[in-house]
Amino acid sequence: MREWKPHSFEKLSILTDYLETFANASSRAANRVYLDAFAGETLNRIEGTDRTFAGSAETALAVDPPFTHIRLFERSRKRVGELSGLVAGRPNARVVQGDCNVTIPVALASLPVQAPTFAFLDPDGLQVDWATVKAIADHKRK
Repeated sequence: MREWKPHSFEKLSILTDYLETFANASSRAANRVYLDAFAGETLNRIEGTDRTFAGSAETALAVDPPFTHIRLFERSRKRVGELSGLVAGRPNARVVQGDCNVTIPVALASLPVQAPTFAFLDPDGLQVDWATVKAIADHKRK
């Protein structure tokens, strides 16, 4: 479990609203894709409290209507194990270990091109290369 400042909880609350709106707006599409470049912890706590909250991956998995393709990218082996447990039994979701700047372009090749795609890029610092952002944006144009 990772501790976060209260603004991180607020950010994930906003993400929940965006994901629900996105899912409803794209509900008629045959496929809907969710990419989480830094999937992180499955359980989090607000710093200095006992209040816990779900991470972005669990939030995306709970969206209704559900995403047809979910890719969770994570570097940490420990977190990959936790995320793998979270997606167990969900054939539409996969956890990809490694640097998202390397793994996202590869993963895009196996995803439907004409699908509404929600990419959550929320690094702790400057870990996202512009080439990765461009690859996500260009994927729909192929």
